[in-house]
Amino acid sequence: MAAGNSRHSIAGAISDLLAGTPTHPSAVLLEGEPGIGKTTLLRAAAAEAGALGFTVLSTTGSVAESMPSYAALADLLAPVDEDLLSLLPAPQRNALSQVRRPERGAGPTDQRAVAAAFLSTIRALADRTPVLIVIDDLQWLDPSSTAVLSFAVRRISGPVRVLAAVRSDEVTSARWLTLAWPDAVRTICVPAQTLGAMHAMIQRRHGHSLPRPALTRIHRISGGNPFYALELSRTVDWIADPDATLPPTLAEMVRTRLEGLGADTEAALLIVACATTPTLNWFSAPLRRKSGM
Repeated sequence: MAAGNSRHSIAGAISDLLAGTPTHPSAVLLEGEPGIGKTTLLRAAAAEAGALGFTVLSTTGSVAESMPSYAALADLLAPVDEDLLSLLPAPQRNALSQVRRPERGAGPTDQRAVAAAFLSTIRALADRTPVLIVIDDLQWLDPSSTAVLSFAVRRISGPVRVLAAVRSDEVTSARWLTLAWPDAVRTICVPAQTLGAMHAMIQRRHGHSLPRPALTRIHRISGGNPFYALELSRTVDWIADPDATLPPTLAEMVRTRLEGLGADTEAALLIVACATTPTLNWFSAPLRRKSGM
């Protein structure tokens, strides 16, 4: 069951997750609506864990990557040294090599070997340092990675921590996050931001405060959602037009903004949306070819 908490107490719960010298694994699952601040909490936790000497393995689910096999698992394995992987039995080592660097025509990967190899890797890492596995947008993990993670987290032991975030309307997709120890997984519902916290966030982001009536309207319309509030705060010039009409929903605001884009901008956005991991070089290449450069 998800516990209701203030943002301060959530930060405390995450710090507790990372504190001390744990003898068995535990996990915290953050649930909340899109834009409520789950990613910010996960990034802060990853930085805190790194400063405490944890090995941090992280991945973010993506709609664009919800089908390719082992996309999330490859992200988690990216920081792992080759020296450690070289100690795995040959079948496991070969399976992980195919996950990290897929080769065309190599045939299907043995999921049992991948799962055993990932578990062995986590155990080997935990023998060296505490381990934190961070999973954002858990609801969009690819099925192959989910199957491997489900196998591993039920069998891990020692100083291993899991911190994950999932959308409230997709929380059933996190049912696989079950550890061997009773009550080892704590689910926390990320609450709406208070008016005071929203004021501080907007001031920090824009470098100035908004009139209190405008801030109150933003808080009411956004429902305390930080992402929605930031978007609303830059929608109009609040000093010049404190009574400006605001879109009633985030979807309506995004729709209005997109309708104002030109054809060239829409084409550029389409190109970026088609790429799994767009980079500046990747994006500029077709433009150079189009312009004959």
